[in-house]
Parts: sequence; C-alpha cells; structure tokens
Amino acid sequence: FQDGASPESIVQRYSTVSLSDVYSAIGYYLRHQEVVEAYLNYREKLADSVHQRLLGIQPDLTVVRSRLLAQKNLEG
Repeated sequence: FQDGASPESIVQRYSTVSLSDVYSAIGYYLRHQEVVEAYLNYREKLADSVHQRLLGIQPDLTVVRSRLLAQKNLEG
C-alpha cells in the first residue's frame, strides 16, 4: 500500500488474505498512522539490535563459505 500497490494487487500477491481484510488493514492504518509508524520503527530498531548481537556471536559466514567451497573444489 505504501509503495502504491492497490488492495487488489495485494490480494493477488498474498493469497491468504481477503480483499475485505486488506481494506480493513488499510483503514486501520489510516486511522492510527502515528501508532502504526511508531510500532514499525520500534520493530525495525529491535531487528537491527538483534542483527548486531548475532554478528557479534556468529563467525563471519563468508569465511566459512569460502572454506567449504575450497574444500569442495579440492575433492571434486
């Protein structure tokens, strides 16, 4: 919706929702835009925080991937 998609095209993309559900969600968003935006911003910050924590815990997966590919190339 924010990117210009019509309710009909949203239903085509997400077949598990009905057209009336999409209109209801859009109506809720338009009536409570500030609250929804604040919630989405909070969730985005939380996701960034989790991502940063995981980066500190997990090894650099590109190194692991490179090693696995090198080993695969040596074997076959």
